[in-house]
Amino acid sequence: MAALLLAACADATTTITPRLSQPAAPAATPAPGTAASGVAPSPAPVLLVVMENRGYADVVGAAAWPFLNGLIARGGLATAMYATTHPSLPNYLELITGTTAGITSDCTGCSVETPTLVDQLRQHGLDWRAYMEGAGGPCPTDRVVPFDGFAGAVATGALPAFTWVTPNLCDDGHDCDGTVADAWLRDTLTPVLASPWYRAGGIVVVTWDEGGDDAGCCGGAAGGHIATVVVSTAVRAGSRLAAPADQAGLLRALEDHFGVGHLGDAADPRSGSLLPLLQA
Repeated sequence: MAALLLAACADATTTITPRLSQPAAPAATPAPGTAASGVAPSPAPVLLVVMENRGYADVVGAAAWPFLNGLIARGGLATAMYATTHPSLPNYLELITGTTAGITSDCTGCSVETPTLVDQLRQHGLDWRAYMEGAGGPCPTDRVVPFDGFAGAVATGALPAFTWVTPNLCDDGHDCDGTVADAWLRDTLTPVLASPWYRAGGIVVVTWDEGGDDAGCCGGAAGGHIATVVVSTAVRAGSRLAAPADQAGLLRALEDHFGVGHLGDAADPRSGSLLPLLQA
């Protein structure tokens, strides 16, 4: 696979270089919950949206986030999840690779060679795509693409097994207030929640890269208390996960959901797991 950048590919800044250089083409995948003859049902597809720089108490129950809190009411909430560190970039690395790789800044020229979740998915015949708002064009893989194609993919049922969405720095809440970020979530996810993709079992996860303090858990995470919301037709309204987990625990849950191995800190039981929430 060519160089992969989930956090900032469009700006050609930090590069995450997976070890898997020539992935096999993804196998055709039956719809969620169905199975071809002699083949186990495919895992439900997952859409992960990563917002920025808001602590748990800044969004949960906050008046500026009515759509998000509506999602919490209809789905599940991890009440004891923590970001790994500060600033943002190491948390993106942890979430997709299970390690910060020693990165301690939002560096623009650093490069990390390590396997990622999407390498694991491709090795198991599962496709993925990352939609980046504000991107000027696709990355060399054509799987990290501008966000303007997202609505069409939802409308045509073209979302792959795993979809990562990064809003721009206003819409993710980094540079603009919560009302703007919440409105972006409303406009982006309302069509998703009304789509055949969702009705067939698609899972929506909304999380944050870091909180505003150094609260932590799990043997080393200290990037602040953050909210993580999971919504699907299989998640009971009002579900809560009170067990501590960090961003490697979210990675672990995604890996277990898709039936792949554990990378880095995701293999450490102290990281916890959000899998019970995905299956609530």
